Amino acid sequence: MKLNHVSSVKTPSINMAKGPENQAIFKQLMRLLYDNFVNIFKDLENLDPGTVAALPTASKDLVGKFHLVTQGSAADKLYICVYNTNSTSYEWKEIAYV
Repeated sequence: MKLNHVSSVKTPSINMAKGPENQAIFKQLMRLLYDNFVNIFKDLENLDPGTVAALPTASKDLVGKFHLVTQGSAADKLYICVYNTNSTSYEWKEIAYV
C-alpha cells in the first residue's frame, strides 16, 4: 500500500532522562508508541484491497484482509477473509456493493 503522506517522528535522546527509573519509563513509552504505529499501519494495509483474478485459499494469516476480484468484463467483487465458527474454518465472504 502506498501512503500519500510520509511521516517521521523525532524522539528525544534517552540520555536526557535522568536516572535508570526514568530511562525505563521512557523506553516503555517508546515501545508503546512503536507498537501503536505498527498496528495502525497493519490496519491501513488491511483496508487496501489487493486486486486478484482469483481468491487465494482463506487462512488464519488472511483474516480481515480484503481482496477485489476482477474478471475481465464481469463486475468486480469485493471479499473479506473471516473465520466461520460453525464450520471451524476460514472462508471468503463477499461484500455486497450498496
